[in-house]
Amino acid sequence: MKTPEEKPFFVRSATLIWFPFQVEGNALRDPITGMSLPQNLFV
Repeated sequence: MKTPEEKPFFVRSATLIWFPFQVEGNALRDPITGMSLPQNLFV
C-alpha cells in the first residue's frame, strides 16, 4: 500500500451539500438520520 506522499489524491470536482444540523451541546445532530457528529470533526 502506498503512502499519501507516494500517491497524491486529486479531486476533479466537488458538490457542496448543506444539511440543517442542529446544535446539541458539543455535537451536531442530523435531523434526517438522528446521527450526532462532534463539532471538532469539522474544524
